[in-house]
Amino acid sequence: LNNLEHLYNSLSFFISKNAGNINDFASRIGSHIEDYKGFVNRLMDLHMAMDNDNFSLLAIAMHEIWERDPSYIDSVLSGMLEDERWINKEGIIRLVGVIHNGFLDSDLDSILMLLSKKKISLLQLQIGGLSINLRNSLDSEKFIVFLQEVYNVFGTDACQFIVESLDYYKYNGDYLPTEFKGLLINILTNPENLLFIFTGSMKGYHTNRLVHKMDLLPEESIAIFEAFKIAATLDVHHRLQYDNYASETVKYLIEKYPNVMLPHVLEAMAQEESIWSAGWMRLLGYGFNGKYGVTPYLFSKQLDSQIPTYFHDIDQVAQRNIRSCIVEIVSLLDTSNEQINWSPIIKYFIDTAVTEEDLEMISLNINNFTWWGNSSDYYGQYVPLFQDLTRHSNPVVCAWARKTLDWLNECIILEKAKEEELGY
Repeated sequence: LNNLEHLYNSLSFFISKNAGNINDFASRIGSHIEDYKGFVNRLMDLHMAMDNDNFSLLAIAMHEIWERDPSYIDSVLSGMLEDERWINKEGIIRLVGVIHNGFLDSDLDSILMLLSKKKISLLQLQIGGLSINLRNSLDSEKFIVFLQEVYNVFGTDACQFIVESLDYYKYNGDYLPTEFKGLLINILTNPENLLFIFTGSMKGYHTNRLVHKMDLLPEESIAIFEAFKIAATLDVHHRLQYDNYASETVKYLIEKYPNVMLPHVLEAMAQEESIWSAGWMRLLGYGFNGKYGVTPYLFSKQLDSQIPTYFHDIDQVAQRNIRSCIVEIVSLLDTSNEQINWSPIIKYFIDTAVTEEDLEMISLNINNFTWWGNSSDYYGQYVPLFQDLTRHSNPVVCAWARKTLDWLNECIILEKAKEEELGY
């Protein structure tokens, strides 16, 4: 600072990529230099001449000068945001944020103007760190106006930026403010947005958090769920079905209003190419089913009461598709009492079976289990249940029960031989 000419001659190095961390140096210059206006002009000219986006020195020095003379720096910034050469710089938004140590209302007004004229890119907003830096800067009304404009301009590509911004924003209360909720529902009811959000690494994290903070009405839960169904049919690579956050989100939607949601879930299951088959059961969420999870299956009471009525109005093909899906996600047995019995919905499927195929769906899933203890005991618990079914009023059920009993006894003999060999 005692030799300004030497400083100015060195500036090209300090704004190069090889300069390293110059934060302290930049802060000292901005805090102590007397001719700060000449310094800012010189540095800005150099950036233009070098076509350089390394704004560390400029941004930090201008922040310190802003603390000393805010009106001057604000006038410089205003000019930069009207200059196409600066507007086209990738780091221009970040520059504004560093200078003001966040974003002022006037900054958002300028950015909104640039957005409306389509003079700023989504990448510039992302590099600028707006999604996290807006959380303390704006009132909620201006904040949502900004995000809505971002969505209007960039559409699906902006969804991740928007949900991150909404998740980071600090608001009062347990639920998202109404104005936030409206924009988020608008985004989540678009199937293409859902695919974009949930089929990338960690992308669904913020969205899942936000959905759990939404005080959703039944019709809003249904609308989002229906969008998930459409997204599933568009997902040719089947990535959505294996996304944990998508699974948790769908489970939350269903759990919130199970009675209302069940017909929509069943409608999805009824399709010939059901979105719930071939791995889509996971979308119903961890612990959704009683077979693998520690909790009873989510729809236990609703299925038991609603399935008979629902089946009355659909054809055999749709019924069979639903049966196939449900036996994959529910526990076959009710073990809540001392005496083991069929789960109510499984017993209903047995009693109303028309073909052996309807019943084979159940017996095939006997081998799909998690069990602590001897495997022979696992198979053994089914024996008295199938013995009772040999006296069923439906001859198709009787034949299936006898056939399955033979198989169970073979399994028990085989497993006991293994257990003896291993010394269990």
